[in-house]
Amino acid sequence: MLGGNKTLRPEWSFLVPILSLARSFTSPYTYLISSIRPALLVAAAMTACSATSAMADIVSWTNWTSFTSGTSGSALGSLAVPSGPSVSVSYSGEVSSPTQVSGGTNYWRSDTAYRSGLVSNGPGESGNTDIIALTGQSTNPITNTILFSSPVTNPILAILSLGRPGFTVRYTFGQDFSILSSGTGFFGGSASGSLFRDSFGVLRGAEGHGVILFPGTFSSISWQASPAEFWHGFQVGVVPSPSAAALLGLGGLMAARRRR
Repeated sequence: MLGGNKTLRPEWSFLVPILSLARSFTSPYTYLISSIRPALLVAAAMTACSATSAMADIVSWTNWTSFTSGTSGSALGSLAVPSGPSVSVSYSGEVSSPTQVSGGTNYWRSDTAYRSGLVSNGPGESGNTDIIALTGQSTNPITNTILFSSPVTNPILAILSLGRPGFTVRYTFGQDFSILSSGTGFFGGSASGSLFRDSFGVLRGAEGHGVILFPGTFSSISWQASPAEFWHGFQVGVVPSPSAAALLGLGGLMAARRRR
Protein backbone atom coordinates (compact mmCIF):
# COMPACT_ATOMS: atom_id res chain seq x y z
CA MET A 1 0.00 0.00 0.00
CA LEU A 2 1.28 3.46 -0.96
CA GLY A 3 0.74 6.36 1.43
CA GLY A 4 1.98 8.28 4.46
CA ASN A 5 5.74 8.74 4.69
CA LYS A 6 6.59 5.20 3.83
CA THR A 7 9.58 4.74 1.57
CA LEU A 8 8.79 3.26 -1.84
CA ARG A 9 10.50 0.11 -2.87
CA PRO A 10 13.07 0.73 -5.64
CA GLU A 11 10.98 -1.02 -8.27
CA TRP A 12 8.11 1.46 -7.60
CA SER A 13 10.23 4.63 -7.79
CA PHE A 14 8.80 5.56 -11.19
CA LEU A 15 5.53 6.44 -9.42
CA VAL A 16 7.04 9.37 -7.49
CA PRO A 17 6.61 12.07 -10.18
CA ILE A 18 3.14 10.78 -10.97
CA LEU A 19 2.03 11.04 -7.35
CA SER A 20 3.52 14.52 -7.06
CA LEU A 21 1.62 15.65 -10.13
CA ALA A 22 -1.63 14.20 -8.83
CA ARG A 23 -1.32 16.11 -5.54
CA SER A 24 -1.02 19.44 -7.43
CA PHE A 25 -4.67 19.29 -8.58
CA THR A 26 -7.50 20.35 -6.28
CA SER A 27 -9.70 17.72 -7.90
CA PRO A 28 -8.54 14.37 -9.29
CA TYR A 29 -10.71 15.07 -12.36
CA THR A 30 -9.51 18.61 -13.17
CA TYR A 31 -6.59 17.63 -15.35
CA LEU A 32 -8.55 14.91 -17.10
CA ILE A 33 -11.45 17.22 -18.01
CA SER A 34 -9.24 20.13 -19.12
CA SER A 35 -7.25 17.79 -21.37
CA ILE A 36 -10.22 16.04 -22.95
CA ARG A 37 -12.35 19.13 -23.72
CA PRO A 38 -10.11 20.54 -26.53
CA ALA A 39 -9.75 17.06 -27.98
CA LEU A 40 -13.52 16.67 -28.11
CA LEU A 41 -13.86 20.00 -29.90
CA VAL A 42 -11.25 19.04 -32.47
CA ALA A 43 -12.89 15.67 -33.02
CA ALA A 44 -16.28 17.31 -33.47
CA ALA A 45 -14.86 19.78 -35.97
CA MET A 46 -13.19 17.00 -37.95
CA THR A 47 -16.43 15.02 -37.99
CA ALA A 48 -18.40 18.02 -39.21
CA CYS A 49 -15.85 18.79 -41.92
CA SER A 50 -15.94 15.17 -43.07
CA ALA A 51 -19.73 15.21 -43.28
CA THR A 52 -19.62 18.57 -45.03
CA SER A 53 -17.22 17.34 -47.69
CA ALA A 54 -19.52 14.42 -48.41
CA MET A 55 -22.43 16.81 -49.05
CA ALA A 56 -20.49 19.42 -51.04
CA ASP A 57 -21.20 17.81 -54.43
CA ILE A 58 -24.79 19.13 -54.37
CA VAL A 59 -23.76 22.80 -54.62
CA SER A 60 -25.66 24.41 -57.51
CA TRP A 61 -24.95 27.60 -59.45
CA THR A 62 -27.36 29.98 -61.16
CA ASN A 63 -28.23 29.33 -64.77
CA TRP A 64 -28.39 32.89 -66.11
CA THR A 65 -30.54 33.13 -69.23
CA SER A 66 -30.63 36.81 -70.23
CA PHE A 67 -29.11 40.19 -69.39
CA THR A 68 -29.24 43.88 -70.28
CA SER A 69 -25.99 45.85 -70.17
CA GLY A 70 -25.49 49.26 -68.56
CA THR A 71 -25.09 50.94 -65.19
CA SER A 72 -28.80 50.26 -64.68
CA GLY A 73 -28.53 46.78 -66.12
CA SER A 74 -30.29 43.57 -65.22
CA ALA A 75 -30.08 39.80 -65.55
CA LEU A 76 -32.44 36.85 -65.11
CA GLY A 77 -31.80 33.22 -64.26
CA SER A 78 -32.82 30.25 -62.13
CA LEU A 79 -31.20 28.36 -59.28
CA ALA A 80 -31.81 24.71 -58.39
CA VAL A 81 -32.13 24.70 -54.59
CA PRO A 82 -30.94 21.36 -53.09
CA SER A 83 -33.95 20.90 -50.78
CA GLY A 84 -36.79 22.39 -52.81
CA PRO A 85 -38.05 23.69 -56.15
CA SER A 86 -35.96 25.94 -58.39
CA VAL A 87 -35.83 29.61 -57.45
CA SER A 88 -35.96 32.46 -59.94
CA VAL A 89 -33.00 34.82 -59.62
CA SER A 90 -33.00 38.42 -60.82
CA TYR A 91 -30.18 40.93 -60.69
CA SER A 92 -30.33 44.70 -60.97
CA GLY A 93 -27.29 46.94 -61.08
CA GLU A 94 -24.25 47.35 -63.23
CA VAL A 95 -23.77 44.87 -66.09
CA SER A 96 -20.67 45.31 -68.23
CA SER A 97 -18.56 43.38 -70.71
CA PRO A 98 -17.70 40.47 -70.78
CA THR A 99 -20.96 39.30 -69.13
CA GLN A 100 -22.02 35.99 -70.67
CA VAL A 101 -25.01 33.70 -70.11
CA SER A 102 -24.68 31.09 -72.84
CA GLY A 103 -21.25 29.58 -73.35
CA GLY A 104 -18.03 31.51 -73.84
CA THR A 105 -14.74 31.64 -71.99
CA ASN A 106 -14.61 29.63 -68.79
CA TYR A 107 -13.27 32.30 -66.44
CA TRP A 108 -13.95 29.97 -63.50
CA ARG A 109 -11.26 27.44 -64.43
CA SER A 110 -9.55 27.03 -61.06
CA ASP A 111 -9.11 23.86 -59.05
CA THR A 112 -8.46 25.64 -55.78
CA ALA A 113 -9.82 29.21 -55.55
CA TYR A 114 -13.48 28.12 -55.63
CA ARG A 115 -13.26 24.88 -53.65
CA SER A 116 -13.46 24.34 -49.90
CA GLY A 117 -14.91 21.96 -47.34
CA LEU A 118 -18.36 23.16 -48.41
CA VAL A 119 -17.82 23.69 -52.12
CA SER A 120 -16.34 20.86 -54.17
CA ASN A 121 -17.49 22.12 -57.57
CA GLY A 122 -16.61 25.59 -58.78
CA PRO A 123 -19.03 27.50 -61.04
CA GLY A 124 -17.47 26.37 -64.31
CA GLU A 125 -16.84 22.72 -63.54
CA SER A 126 -20.19 21.47 -64.87
CA GLY A 127 -19.97 23.46 -68.09
CA ASN A 128 -21.77 26.52 -66.70
CA THR A 129 -19.54 29.42 -67.75
CA ASP A 130 -22.09 32.14 -66.89
CA ILE A 131 -20.73 35.29 -65.29
CA ILE A 132 -22.10 38.75 -64.50
CA ALA A 133 -19.39 41.40 -64.91
CA LEU A 134 -19.13 44.92 -63.49
CA THR A 135 -16.48 47.61 -63.10
CA GLY A 136 -17.58 49.50 -59.98
CA GLN A 137 -17.56 53.26 -59.43
CA SER A 138 -14.97 55.50 -57.82
CA THR A 139 -17.58 58.09 -56.74
CA ASN A 140 -21.25 57.62 -55.91
CA PRO A 141 -21.19 53.82 -56.29
CA ILE A 142 -24.48 52.30 -57.35
CA THR A 143 -26.17 49.48 -55.45
CA ASN A 144 -26.21 46.05 -57.05
CA THR A 145 -28.89 43.61 -55.88
CA ILE A 146 -29.53 39.90 -56.35
CA LEU A 147 -33.18 39.04 -55.65
CA PHE A 148 -34.51 35.51 -55.04
CA SER A 149 -38.15 34.69 -55.78
CA SER A 150 -38.18 32.60 -52.59
CA PRO A 151 -35.82 32.92 -49.60
CA VAL A 152 -32.70 30.76 -49.89
CA THR A 153 -30.49 29.49 -47.09
CA ASN A 154 -26.72 29.95 -47.12
CA PRO A 155 -26.30 31.63 -50.52
CA ILE A 156 -22.73 31.87 -51.82
CA LEU A 157 -21.00 34.21 -54.26
CA ALA A 158 -18.11 33.13 -56.45
CA ILE A 159 -16.01 36.19 -57.23
CA LEU A 160 -13.57 36.62 -60.09
CA SER A 161 -10.70 39.11 -60.35
CA LEU A 162 -11.75 41.63 -57.68
CA GLY A 163 -9.07 44.31 -57.94
CA ARG A 164 -5.65 43.72 -59.42
CA PRO A 165 -2.06 43.57 -58.10
CA GLY A 166 -1.32 46.85 -56.38
CA PHE A 167 -4.92 48.09 -56.80
CA THR A 168 -7.48 47.21 -54.14
CA VAL A 169 -11.22 47.06 -54.85
CA ARG A 170 -13.89 46.49 -52.20
CA TYR A 171 -17.39 45.08 -52.19
CA THR A 172 -19.44 46.61 -49.38
CA PHE A 173 -22.43 44.38 -48.59
CA GLY A 174 -25.49 45.11 -46.53
CA GLN A 175 -24.98 41.68 -44.94
CA ASP A 176 -21.99 40.06 -43.29
CA PHE A 177 -20.30 37.01 -44.79
CA SER A 178 -17.63 34.36 -44.32
CA ILE A 179 -14.82 33.68 -46.79
CA LEU A 180 -14.86 30.00 -47.71
CA SER A 181 -11.90 30.03 -50.10
CA SER A 182 -9.66 32.29 -52.14
CA GLY A 183 -6.52 31.95 -54.19
CA THR A 184 -5.24 31.93 -57.75
CA GLY A 185 -7.79 32.25 -60.54
CA PHE A 186 -8.02 32.99 -64.26
CA PHE A 187 -6.04 36.25 -64.04
CA GLY A 188 -3.68 35.26 -61.22
CA GLY A 189 -3.87 36.17 -57.56
CA SER A 190 -2.04 34.90 -54.51
CA ALA A 191 -2.26 31.17 -53.87
CA SER A 192 -2.15 31.85 -50.12
CA GLY A 193 -5.29 34.02 -50.26
CA SER A 194 -6.60 36.84 -52.44
CA LEU A 195 -9.88 37.87 -50.76
CA PHE A 196 -10.05 39.43 -47.30
CA ARG A 197 -12.80 40.52 -44.91
CA ASP A 198 -11.91 44.01 -43.67
CA SER A 199 -14.92 44.50 -41.38
CA PHE A 200 -18.65 43.81 -41.22
CA GLY A 201 -19.82 43.32 -44.81
CA VAL A 202 -16.61 44.65 -46.42
CA LEU A 203 -14.73 42.38 -48.83
CA ARG A 204 -11.33 43.42 -50.19
CA GLY A 205 -9.57 42.01 -53.21
CA ALA A 206 -6.32 42.61 -55.09
CA GLU A 207 -6.74 40.18 -57.97
CA GLY A 208 -9.17 38.33 -55.73
CA HIS A 209 -10.69 35.00 -56.75
CA GLY A 210 -12.78 32.89 -54.37
CA VAL A 211 -16.10 32.11 -52.70
CA ILE A 212 -17.91 33.84 -49.84
CA LEU A 213 -20.94 32.58 -47.91
CA PHE A 214 -23.81 34.47 -46.31
CA PRO A 215 -24.91 32.31 -43.35
CA GLY A 216 -28.65 32.44 -42.84
CA THR A 217 -31.75 32.80 -45.00
CA PHE A 218 -31.99 35.64 -47.51
CA SER A 219 -34.42 37.06 -50.05
CA SER A 220 -31.80 39.37 -51.50
CA ILE A 221 -28.12 40.33 -51.40
CA SER A 222 -27.00 43.91 -52.04
CA TRP A 223 -23.60 45.56 -52.34
CA GLN A 224 -21.59 48.41 -53.82
CA ALA A 225 -18.28 48.09 -55.68
CA SER A 226 -15.60 50.76 -55.39
CA PRO A 227 -13.33 52.10 -56.79
CA ALA A 228 -13.74 51.55 -60.53
CA GLU A 229 -11.36 49.22 -62.36
CA PHE A 230 -11.24 47.19 -65.59
CA TRP A 231 -13.83 44.57 -64.61
CA HIS A 232 -14.62 41.81 -62.13
CA GLY A 233 -17.42 39.28 -62.03
CA PHE A 234 -19.60 37.05 -59.89
CA GLN A 235 -21.79 33.97 -59.89
CA VAL A 236 -24.33 33.02 -57.21
CA GLY A 237 -25.11 29.58 -55.81
CA VAL A 238 -26.36 27.81 -52.70
CA VAL A 239 -25.02 25.13 -50.37
CA PRO A 240 -26.96 22.73 -48.10
CA SER A 241 -27.91 24.51 -44.88
CA PRO A 242 -27.03 21.76 -42.34
CA SER A 243 -23.44 21.39 -43.55
CA ALA A 244 -22.76 25.14 -43.68
CA ALA A 245 -24.27 25.77 -40.27
CA ALA A 246 -22.28 22.94 -38.68
CA LEU A 247 -18.94 24.10 -40.03
CA LEU A 248 -19.43 27.79 -39.26
CA GLY A 249 -20.83 27.02 -35.80
CA LEU A 250 -17.89 24.84 -34.87
CA GLY A 251 -15.54 27.48 -36.20
CA GLY A 252 -17.02 29.94 -33.75
CA LEU A 253 -16.84 27.41 -30.94
CA MET A 254 -13.15 26.77 -31.56
CA ALA A 255 -12.47 30.52 -31.72
CA ALA A 256 -14.23 31.02 -28.39
CA ARG A 257 -12.14 28.23 -26.88
CA ARG A 258 -8.90 29.88 -28.08
CA ARG A 259 -9.89 33.22 -26.49
CA ARG A 260 -10.17 31.72 -23.01
